Amino acid sequence: MVLFLVRLLLTTWAILAFRLVLGPKIAIAGVQPDLGAAFVFLLTLARGPTYGIIGGLVLGLLVDVDHPDALGLSSLAWCTLAYVTARASNAVDLGDRILAAGMLTVVVLLAESIRALALSGFQPATFLSIWVRWSLPTAVYTGIAVPILIACLRGVLGTRRWLDAGS
Repeated sequence: MVLFLVRLLLTTWAILAFRLVLGPKIAIAGVQPDLGAAFVFLLTLARGPTYGIIGGLVLGLLVDVDHPDALGLSSLAWCTLAYVTARASNAVDLGDRILAAGMLTVVVLLAESIRALALSGFQPATFLSIWVRWSLPTAVYTGIAVPILIACLRGVLGTRRWLDAGS
């Protein structure tokens, strides 16, 4: 359990550092992959909805610290992502990597849509503009980049599952 908590803290730190340092460098037209949402997705799959929701809440609050006007918005989006992931993972065989990447894309799109809806002030035209410009590209970029990143991490670390407490 201690090893798992150390990995969790290191991963959280790495996600926050990525968002500030590397994210802008790999951004395409200002859009970068959402590693926070991907982490909550993977945590939920590895540990279940309780860990995923708590992880989404804490990481979301840490991410939103630099946006006080939207404090809690990432937490809401990622807790919803964890809940939907947990519900859908029972009905889907996630052993297939392409299916898992597709599910990641869909749940990130859901989380980004929640964000877009709140940021738009529930104005349909503004929501659609944000959704087309940011939400959809972020979800697609995340769905493509994260499986590649996971494959690279597995190769470098020599592990099968990063979040598994038994490894």
